[in-house]
Amino acid sequence: LVGLLIFQSSSSLILEYFSGLIEQHQQIVFFLTMLVGAGGNAGGQSVVLVVRSLALGREVDFSGQLQTACGLVAVLTVVTFGRAWVQGVDAVTTLAIGCSMSAIVFISVIIGTLLPLSLFKLGIDPAHSSAAIQVLMDISGITL
Repeated sequence: LVGLLIFQSSSSLILEYFSGLIEQHQQIVFFLTMLVGAGGNAGGQSVVLVVRSLALGREVDFSGQLQTACGLVAVLTVVTFGRAWVQGVDAVTTLAIGCSMSAIVFISVIIGTLLPLSLFKLGIDPAHSSAAIQVLMDISGITL
């Protein structure tokens, strides 16, 4: 946990790097927790499905995970656009937030699928993926 905490601290460096952009588009800040939370949750669900499949000796359905990612992207992006519209966010910022949601959720499902599979193949307990996916998606979400 200490290692993950130190690694997650890089989020502040990323925010500092993008401080100029954030100053120009201050409304982005109101969406950061939603974006990183969606990534962590989507990735966490994928981790659980993969770890469960591995524990039961079943083959992991990667194409099914891709379909799930596409479905989540479709729904969550529409909801994101709706929330931005309700909050009166300008069109360019709304587009950026919606595209970020799409990328974050899709990437999180892919990483949430591949991370436990990779750990399993390396002989490491794939259950360790659950903590790592949250930190990885926090950092990825802030970056995207």
